[in-house]
Amino acid sequence: MDPVRSVLVVDDSRLSRMMISKIISTHHSNWLISEAENADQALELCTEQLFDYITLDHNMPGMTGIEAYPQIREIQPDAQIGLFTANVQKSTQEKSESIGLQFIAKPLNEEKVMAFFQE
Repeated sequence: MDPVRSVLVVDDSRLSRMMISKIISTHHSNWLISEAENADQALELCTEQLFDYITLDHNMPGMTGIEAYPQIREIQPDAQIGLFTANVQKSTQEKSESIGLQFIAKPLNEEKVMAFFQE
């Protein structure tokens, strides 16, 4: 039996949240998936429960994924956190990786999403 894991999907795009959640639930029907549409909602959820995985969009209203990462990491020290972004500029990737945030370039597909969850 697949162990139960908890996932927080943070993206201002409802379509992206739905796509990531659908891919996860197709492979792991018993995983618990929460969603947030911005960093502030993500931080609130992170104070309420621990997550095994967190996907962060970069370009969101208010705070970017890279800006939110240090606060989320402090609250969720054991979570695997990835930046899922269409902002594929080298500077964004380098900044993400320099702070220990795994970089996953959009457009997303099943292979990219599941590779993140298998690490």
